[in-house]
Amino acid sequence: MYCAADIKVKEQTVENMMKGNNIFEAPRFMSVNTAIKQLFEAAEMHNDEGVADILAFGLARIGADDQAIISGTLEELQNVDFGKPLHSLVLCAPELHEIEQNFVTLHRATQS
Repeated sequence: MYCAADIKVKEQTVENMMKGNNIFEAPRFMSVNTAIKQLFEAAEMHNDEGVADILAFGLARIGADDQAIISGTLEELQNVDFGKPLHSLVLCAPELHEIEQNFVTLHRATQS
């Protein structure tokens, strides 16, 4: 499952909208870490255990010279520094094909 991190650009405060001011907030981009934190919070609200063990990829700046592709469990990825935006989070299926598993191993956050 692909989770695009939230992007907020060209947004106004309620106050500026009501006054008709064309003043916009600075762009804000959700990080992989924030997305994982929100998944943990949602899981806790629904008493859903096992979320920390979900295998995922944290992606940052894909296509740029300094792109980051890091795999691990959500628990392993929650404190990884992915650097500057834009970020994405990909949640893996419970069972992976051999080629997919090789890609996970190649980009693993922690080597065992």
